Amino acid sequence: MASSIKVGMAAFVVLAVVAGFAGTSAAGVTCFVSCSIQIDDLTDTPTVQVFRNNQSGPPTNITSILQPVIVGETITFTISDLQNATPGTRYVDLLEDRAVVSDRVLVSVAPPTSSGFSAVTITFTSDSEATFPPPPPLATQVGTLLENGDFQEIPNLGLGPMISSFQVRSDAPESVPEPSTLLLLGGPLAGLLGMTWRRRRQRESRA
Repeated sequence: MASSIKVGMAAFVVLAVVAGFAGTSAAGVTCFVSCSIQIDDLTDTPTVQVFRNNQSGPPTNITSILQPVIVGETITFTISDLQNATPGTRYVDLLEDRAVVSDRVLVSVAPPTSSGFSAVTITFTSDSEATFPPPPPLATQVGTLLENGDFQEIPNLGLGPMISSFQVRSDAPESVPEPSTLLLLGGPLAGLLGMTWRRRRQRESRA
């Protein structure tokens, strides 16, 4: 009888451990000490990488268990068990040409559980041509950022100390030709226009 109880308890522990890992994977990823997040939007489809910051050695890429949901140019993922995160919904707009809202980072932090941990859902939407989804009611805009093609830090998201860095790399603005380039392009064009004008004057004088 005692041996059967021990076997049953062992099986229960194994099932609990497996269920715990499955739950963490399905709900998102747990950062333990701290994580850094990078969203990359230089391609047609945005991607995300989450790195667990190790106390010794380089960060560990844990995106493989994050299971982000990608629909068109929108990516959504969840980080579980954040400590001291501020509940609520906040967003940051990324601007193109200093005026046009091109991308949006939307962060929703759930109220903490009795153990003091929160889950956060992060959505990044890029370059919607028809309609840009409006922020939900009671969402707070906590900043804007001008796209420059490099990874830039997104501040004020209220994710707490466990998220040490949150970076987004979005579309670089279209390059504007330098004055010297414009002169190089305009010189030959002016020469062609001058030759055309002189030939026309010669034909008119012969007539």
